[in-house]
Amino acid sequence: MPEAVRAVLVVPCYNEAKRFQQQPFAEALRANPGLGLLFVNDGSRDGTDSVLQNFVNQHTEQTALYSLPENQGKAEA
Repeated sequence: MPEAVRAVLVVPCYNEAKRFQQQPFAEALRANPGLGLLFVNDGSRDGTDSVLQNFVNQHTEQTALYSLPENQGKAEA
């Protein structure tokens, strides 16, 4: 994420492939250019990583993805 990002929201995700809705996150990024989103994929096994990577690829300036190899719980994410 570039230096223009002033605040980063960490979004822990576990098996969210069917529930992840891009629109609210995209709108938040458009409305807040200083906002960054760090998605943490907590060992999902349902394709969440691909869904999140697709979103991150569309919003490279304000997003990042970190994937844990196995589920460790939202507190660890």
